[in-house]
Amino acid sequence: MLVLAGLAATGCGNHRGPVAASCTSGSGPILAALRRAPGHAALADGTKLSDCVSHAINDADLQNVGSSFIGAGDSLARRAPTDGAAAYRLGYLAGAAERGANETEGIAMELVDRLDRFVGDSTIMRPANRAAFARGRAAGRKRG
Repeated sequence: MLVLAGLAATGCGNHRGPVAASCTSGSGPILAALRRAPGHAALADGTKLSDCVSHAINDADLQNVGSSFIGAGDSLARRAPTDGAAAYRLGYLAGAAERGANETEGIAMELVDRLDRFVGDSTIMRPANRAAFARGRAAGRKRG
């Protein structure tokens, strides 16, 4: 499993509250939110995926959020080479994580890098699905 310990700094001027429990409840809630993308792809409690990342400012929070996001990313990456919707959702997840990480002074960028590697690992992904990933990523950066 992804280990993100050691990345978080203590204190961040952009911290806006605790990490929502829905952000750390495993990949299921993340995948459910992504099924609504490009619409309002928020968790059941209304939390935006980017907020999961931007609120994770300590080691434990970042590791827990990372575990949920990586679990969801892994599930989507297995289908993305042949499933355009999965490729789009994987892109949206990566874009939303990047949006959130940009508010953490870079402490969560390893999570973004790991999500990006899923598409790089999918060497058999069809060009149309790579394009779907790119569209999803742009949407996640914009409103994730």
